[in-house]
Amino acid sequence: MNTDAIGKRIRAARKRAHLRQLDLAEMTGHSANYISILERGKKTPSFETFIEICNALHVSADEVLCDVLEEQHTTRSSRLIDQVSALPQKKQEELYRVIEVMIRY
Repeated sequence: MNTDAIGKRIRAARKRAHLRQLDLAEMTGHSANYISILERGKKTPSFETFIEICNALHVSADEVLCDVLEEQHTTRSSRLIDQVSALPQKKQEELYRVIEVMIRY
């Protein structure tokens, strides 16, 4: 298992939430040192700890595991849909035209 990828995803989610390692540690009942070890990919969290971290960061397990799962297209698609939805309507239409051309060819 690619623990580096999991750790990077946890770190990215923590930073998006504007939390320090200490904040996440307090929220999950673990030490900041343990969170650091997980984020560096030196250890894999237990299933229970993994769920605690996902819940604390308000992310799905798919989002954290998307780099290591074979079936990751759903998470990526959801993220892309969110990003496209945030664009102005004109930009969305331009993007859809580009995608349609790429699919055709």
